Amino acid sequence: MKSFFGSFVALTIAIAWTGAPAIGQTAFQYVNAWTGDGRPLPDTTGQATDFRTCAEVKNRNLDLAPSFGFTVDRDAGTFTDPKSGITIKQSCITNPALVATPVHPFGGAVPKLAAVPCPKASGGADVWFIFGQSIAGNYSEGRYTAGPSTYAYAGGGLCYPLSDPVAGADGEDAGPWTRLADLMMNQNGLDGSPINRIVVIERAISGSSIADWIPEGAYNGYLVAQIKDAIANRLTPTRFIFSQGESNARGNMFAQQWANNFNAILTSLRSTGVAAPTYVSQETICNLRTSANPSPADVVFRTPDYYITHELGRIAIRAGQMAVVNGTSVRAGPNLDQIGPQMRADGCHMGNAGLVIEANLWLEALVTH
Repeated sequence: MKSFFGSFVALTIAIAWTGAPAIGQTAFQYVNAWTGDGRPLPDTTGQATDFRTCAEVKNRNLDLAPSFGFTVDRDAGTFTDPKSGITIKQSCITNPALVATPVHPFGGAVPKLAAVPCPKASGGADVWFIFGQSIAGNYSEGRYTAGPSTYAYAGGGLCYPLSDPVAGADGEDAGPWTRLADLMMNQNGLDGSPINRIVVIERAISGSSIADWIPEGAYNGYLVAQIKDAIANRLTPTRFIFSQGESNARGNMFAQQWANNFNAILTSLRSTGVAAPTYVSQETICNLRTSANPSPADVVFRTPDYYITHELGRIAIRAGQMAVVNGTSVRAGPNLDQIGPQMRADGCHMGNAGLVIEANLWLEALVTH
């Protein structure tokens, strides 16, 4: 994977932030954060606004921070929560490669695909059942069509060529799975034989909480029904992929709560009779920047406690995601939070370069574990 990480560095440099914007220029709110021992947390972006407003928000939060019990370092431009040790620095920066208010779908009208015969899920076939929220769906930028012998299963016995937006999934843009399929072809599968066919069963639902997928949740019946449908059509999953976390990383769920919910979901998966391993990614970052944002008071003028609370929430969810991994029935997916904001088309979902990185991170996770 050395070449991949070399590409990661090159891409990061190529789309680097270009510094402080001039008065009147569009500025992106940017947040650096650190733990109490000085360890950096993943950088995030906020909203796009004019430089004057962005600077006012940053300075106002330094003024407000003591009223929340936080300490302020004016020279460093930071505020710190003494209780948790979390330190926050807000900045106003520019990047001409980013769109201030992106509009979905990025790719225009959805291409029409003709159904094709479903493949046999026998030796050499890798069948991925993917669920979670929009990072796993068709919401990223950069539609892609996978190569031969790759399929999307839409349900009800219908298969289509594996192309973004993947049939059967939420959203109209793109995800990492088409690119990942090309990368996984001819890799050794879980049974040790080379992979020669890939079927993607993508059932992610945008904005879903982990509680939506547990037995009492809104989407559990759908989840179980879709797995049973795949089995009935001779496409029994060989891997489950759970890509979720962003909607719960708001400071109102503990790590153990997330882990308990996941284990309840795992029980539902096993109730279908499928023993395939489940891969769990680490992902908590979604600061959506869209043309349909709520009022500026909600998304631009966020107070210091918002940033501390959300960093603590992300830490808790990442801990829950790591806690459920046992290396056998539950395996480690990639840490998607390491994909920086310059690789995200709307502050949440990936751009073209981000999708390339995400697919390679999933490749590493699947071939390693």
